[in-house]
Amino acid sequence: MNIIKPFIVRTIWLCIAIFGSATTSAYSISNHERLTRSAVDLLEYCAVPIHQALEDHLVKMNVKQDDLHRKPILWHFPPPIRNDRLDESARAKSWSRPFASWLVLRTDFGLWTDYLHSTIENATDDPDILSAAGALLHFVQDMVVPAHAIPVFHPAGFTLKSDGFDDWSIFHDFQFSSADCNAVKATRSIATILEDNRLTTLERIGMLEGEVPKWGKHWTFAHTDKGFGEYHCGSDAFGTDGGLNCDDALPHLTREDFIEAATPQARLAVVSSAKVIFYALKQAKCAPDKCNDWGDVWRNYLVTTKRIERLMGRR
Repeated sequence: MNIIKPFIVRTIWLCIAIFGSATTSAYSISNHERLTRSAVDLLEYCAVPIHQALEDHLVKMNVKQDDLHRKPILWHFPPPIRNDRLDESARAKSWSRPFASWLVLRTDFGLWTDYLHSTIENATDDPDILSAAGALLHFVQDMVVPAHAIPVFHPAGFTLKSDGFDDWSIFHDFQFSSADCNAVKATRSIATILEDNRLTTLERIGMLEGEVPKWGKHWTFAHTDKGFGEYHCGSDAFGTDGGLNCDDALPHLTREDFIEAATPQARLAVVSSAKVIFYALKQAKCAPDKCNDWGDVWRNYLVTTKRIERLMGRR
């Protein structure tokens, strides 16, 4: 079984790739790159120069987390929430689907991101620290997307349902400020940055407390017995020019509603990514404008079956 299962997994996910996009309900590869380069722009605005080779390496490590053949090994969903701010009905016990969970080695990314964070904290070689940081950026950015933070299971069947939250082309531009620099340079730990981004996202869509914005009603935190939330209707129109008109029970969502929701989330992704990079550079020995030598160690921060099984204690 240990030999046959990986082959079956890759075959099935190859079929999924043929029928649709691997970036459903999350930031696309191009926008993960955009967010990472924007984080570097923020650091440079804050007088932290970054070598071009380091910027390119951070981007590479980020986007390679989304390689299609790695997705069947590790899902990009956070561990089930066990936070005191949520009542018991809003806490998921496990992420599973009767069929899909059998195909994957790990149904949440907690084990992997713990490994990346531990490397940043404890490694002694700069290539390890900065490669792990680039990989961690991917998940930090995922946590500002509601479909990941809740999470909503995706892709969903052969429709590969998407909510369009990735439509960067209609975001309002945002400008950096001294407050952003102060926040980045005050970073003393990144131990809770994933959970912080997740809880901020859930707060902004009204799932923790306060009034639910009308665009927050697109998603529901009513977890199924398999641990996932869901869309309120079978629409994939959120974030498109046509908006969303689910049914009479939900308000129509417009292009402006999308901008209101998605722009501050993109900003959160950029600032929190800059915090990760800044912290990793403090852990490293090389000067930020001179970090440009990686060797082959970066491969240790890409998901493989053997690596996840080793982390799970199976090997």
